Amino acid sequence: MKEGLEKINTKGGQLDALKTNIQIRYWGMGWTECYTAMSKDGIKKSVNELKARLIEIIENTKDKTIPDRLYPAKFGTAMLTDKLPVLGTVTEIVKHMNTSSAEGDGN
Repeated sequence: MKEGLEKINTKGGQLDALKTNIQIRYWGMGWTECYTAMSKDGIKKSVNELKARLIEIIENTKDKTIPDRLYPAKFGTAMLTDKLPVLGTVTEIVKHMNTSSAEGDGN
């Protein structure tokens, strides 16, 4: 993780990469203990603060099983239904991915 972060040349790029990695664990995997505020009192957290938090998260979750579902049920299934607007037509592969994720089969 540290080497990959060093390859990103901008502070903004590093912040985005760190935020994304943290949010994948919280939103994507449903690990609520990974919740991380990205700012405090209106001040955005620094690269070093988010890097330390991601290292802590990785250490604390290294023995966890990755869930089969892309978006765990505890966060709702609004994105898996027709409740969100779509620009254009939803393709068959997207329909299949949404159905598979909602059923939890991971295929």
